[in-house]
Amino acid sequence: PGIGETGNVTLTLTATGNTPCGNATNNKTLTINAIPQATGVTICAGQSGSLTSSTVCPLGASISSGPNTSGTAVNLTGVGSTAWTSPGNITTAGTPYATVALGILGTSNYIKATNYGFGIPANATIAGISVAVNRQASSTSFGMSDNEVRMIKNNVIIGTDKGVGTTWPTALTVANYGGVTDLWGTTWNPSDINNGNFGVALSVTTQGNRTATVDYIRVTVSYQLPGDLNWYTASSGGTFLGSGSSFNPVGVAGSGL
Repeated sequence: PGIGETGNVTLTLTATGNTPCGNATNNKTLTINAIPQATGVTICAGQSGSLTSSTVCPLGASISSGPNTSGTAVNLTGVGSTAWTSPGNITTAGTPYATVALGILGTSNYIKATNYGFGIPANATIAGISVAVNRQASSTSFGMSDNEVRMIKNNVIIGTDKGVGTTWPTALTVANYGGVTDLWGTTWNPSDINNGNFGVALSVTTQGNRTATVDYIRVTVSYQLPGDLNWYTASSGGTFLGSGSSFNPVGVAGSGL
């Protein structure tokens, strides 16, 4: 786009390789937004005043935090009738594991994984939550499967149940739930994610006498940050002065005030 225009620009970088190596190409798309409209202000000698703009900058690109492993895991009743053995083992990947032995038509309690230690910025917009469960079953016959896979917000199990009826394998395999744009049927603030009582609840079920094993439950959070509103001495090619929707240029080097 030209000066004053908006749109997307794709930049292509090509590195020419010598034989027998081929060329390497990488593309980057830049989004050109409209120039913010500022509200003028009269600043008299020896006084101060603030420049303001009603422009709301668009959110930036998606950022991922994680995968984080839970720092705490316990058994939680409220579903099923069989408790997990050593649920705290899922806080560290590898043996020993958390297990639950179910009888015919058995359903487990929740294994409640919390204390994920996130530090999402307070001004972020949460875009999605991804959960990875490394698990296995003692046998594929009489199918061990998810009963419920749900999120925990401020110590309360909420949102959409992502559990599926797929039979668990007999070797440790990661099952993925949610995604970078999946909010699990509820809304999230950064404080919800950073809270030590944020986490995941998992319950399993089977048709026969089978044992479920869980190695870990990891969480990745995707979020976006607001764009910055920056002030310059000119609309194009000027010197940077400062940032913010309200900006006092008096005494700032280069402002002339």
